[in-house]
Amino acid sequence: MINIRNKRLDQSQLTCGRQSVNSSIATQGKDYQQLEKSFYQISQEQKVKQHTLPALQEKKGLFEQIFVAVHEKLNDDFQSTIFRQTQYKTLIKKSNKTLKLKTNNTKIKFKRQQSVIETNINQNCMIKGNWISCEQNWFPQFREFGQMVSHQGSIYLSGGFGNSVNNDFCQFDLTSNKWSSLQNVIPRYGHTMTSILSELYVIGGEQINNYGPLRSKCFVNEIQKFDGEKWHTIRYAGIFQMRKYHAATSYKDSIFIVGGEGFKNKVLSDTMIFDAIHSRFHEVPNPKNMFAKGIMHTAIVEAQETIYLYGGVDQNDEIYDQLYTYDSIQNWKQKETIGSKPPKLMMHTMVYYDPFILLYGGKIDDLQETTFSNKIYALKNNEWFIIEQEGAIPQPRAGHSSCIDDNKLLIFGGFNYDGYLSCQMQIMEFKRVYQINRIVSLPALKSEPAEISQCQRKTFLLRTRFSLLK
Repeated sequence: MINIRNKRLDQSQLTCGRQSVNSSIATQGKDYQQLEKSFYQISQEQKVKQHTLPALQEKKGLFEQIFVAVHEKLNDDFQSTIFRQTQYKTLIKKSNKTLKLKTNNTKIKFKRQQSVIETNINQNCMIKGNWISCEQNWFPQFREFGQMVSHQGSIYLSGGFGNSVNNDFCQFDLTSNKWSSLQNVIPRYGHTMTSILSELYVIGGEQINNYGPLRSKCFVNEIQKFDGEKWHTIRYAGIFQMRKYHAATSYKDSIFIVGGEGFKNKVLSDTMIFDAIHSRFHEVPNPKNMFAKGIMHTAIVEAQETIYLYGGVDQNDEIYDQLYTYDSIQNWKQKETIGSKPPKLMMHTMVYYDPFILLYGGKIDDLQETTFSNKIYALKNNEWFIIEQEGAIPQPRAGHSSCIDDNKLLIFGGFNYDGYLSCQMQIMEFKRVYQINRIVSLPALKSEPAEISQCQRKTFLLRTRFSLLK
């Protein structure tokens, strides 16, 4: 996710110019090439206010051609949005970064003969989600507190607790929507499974010993990795207290681990890093004494080398509704956010879908009764909003597993007030929609032409907020 809060433009800058067919600047040959070059300069130099074009005639013209240039590769959703909103008639020219369109918008007249719409694709991107149905002839047993990750083009599921502690290791193929059972692993639940350095690492968790007259629980001490063919037990250096219900995510070449429940039901407050290259644990300093009462059943995700953590429950059974971030410079800090903030949650999941952090499900802290969530909250630029869901919306749940692959959010298992939930894989497909937020005129580049009437503004949507969300 590109940080643009302190920049006017960045390298994903979009510029869109309208060119008059009656203009003194021709639509072909050297003059058009000069105009095209000018728009590229706007994007590359990131100095729109200082940039000027050749002098333009003041007579009015009809604007029926649009030139679109994106510094990054045009994606299909953004391109179709441009087509729809500009009522394009003919695609004149196309490359992987540019479009030149002929439109039906020929009734708008400007005193200025050029205008620019500037935006940033990620900054102005929103998403909608549609739950899609897929037939699955065989699927793993129902469970809670299993782990599921996207790894090298496939989805992998490990462990969890259902009728018993599961020792299965399953693969889901996104092309055929079919499950397959792979080799069995050490049975465990409440563990974490993380994809890093082309391998899968499983850390922590608990198993139940059913042998002998007593049924006892014990932590799983072995840390294992899967290399694509078989599992290996890792010998590691450093001190690491075994745990369950912790949270983990990949972080550079390491695995970032927070909290969990340790021996004698103690809720842990530490932050640990497992160096996957050297197989070594070390504890992260916590000068602000964050999570002093411990934290478990929380969710974390890494985005652009920053760790995001939301919710969880502490030693006193208090459930949180705060967002925390960690980076190597500022360490842990509580993050202030705006918008439709999630409630106090535990047993939820978080994934990163650039540029969004997505939070799904969880058990809600309610003084009246225990409730569960099936909402999807998205965080972008420190603002929360709720994703619009279409299709067959799954039941509310907690203790489930989730991961993201390409534009699909995958959910498996969990429980709610009705007990364990369906073993079917739940798949949401995201679609990106865009808006363009700033319009300036050339060569002044400060405001819209003053001569545009309200009627004309409504006709061509030339307002300070130019919406592409319809």
